[in-house]
Parts: sequence; C-alpha cells; structure tokens
Amino acid sequence: MSQQAQPPSTKPKVAVSYSWKEEREGGNKDKCKDLRSSLEKAGIEVVYDAGTIRPGDSIKQFMRHLAGQAHLCILLSRGYLESEDCMFELLRAWQASLSDPERFRLRAKVLVLEGVHVDRPEERIP
Repeated sequence: MSQQAQPPSTKPKVAVSYSWKEEREGGNKDKCKDLRSSLEKAGIEVVYDAGTIRPGDSIKQFMRHLAGQAHLCILLSRGYLESEDCMFELLRAWQASLSDPERFRLRAKVLVLEGVHVDRPEERIP
C-alpha cells in the first residue's frame, strides 16, 4: 500500500527557538510547551526541534531550516544565551533576515523569560 502525499498545510506557521537545557531543568520549565500549546489551540502550526527531528537527522540542518521560517518566536532564557547551539540558530535567523534589523524585527518575536536581564550592557556581559 503506497502512502499518498499530504497536501501542504494552510495553517499559519511559527517556528519556536528555545533552550533544551532551560526547558528540561531551568526556572522557566514548561514555558515552551505552554507556548506551543497556546499557538496550536489558536490554529497555528508550530515548528520546533523535538516535534520534527528524528534519530539520525542533523540538528544543524534543522536549525538552518528553523531560522529561515517566515515567523520565529524566540524564548530568551539564561540557558538560551549560554548555549552555543542557540546562538548559532539566532545567527542563522539574523542572516535569513539579510542582516536587516527591521526585517528581523518583523519576523522574529523575542519573549524574554523570567530571570533574564539584558536591558543594560553590564547585565549582558556575564
């Protein structure tokens, strides 16, 4: 029995970028799951690593794909800021916006989670 190709989804699509470490053990545990649930209830297709990547898939390739999505939601946590992989993903999102601040602002929404202080330069240094 052959599988028929599914038609492309007509739902709006949002990619979610977050820190695995923060999601598993950080002070903002479950924020990503809660966001995904809210978006899905609103009829939005959510693209995120755990829902897409299968054993053997390239995480870097997925990050490039995620960063190139039209709409991106970034859950900014301390774990995110300290993750080399998250910074790679953020860089790819910036590059996908053609390094244009306005284009990036229009497609990427940053949700700053509890415990993250980035308003002043001295808060960002550590």
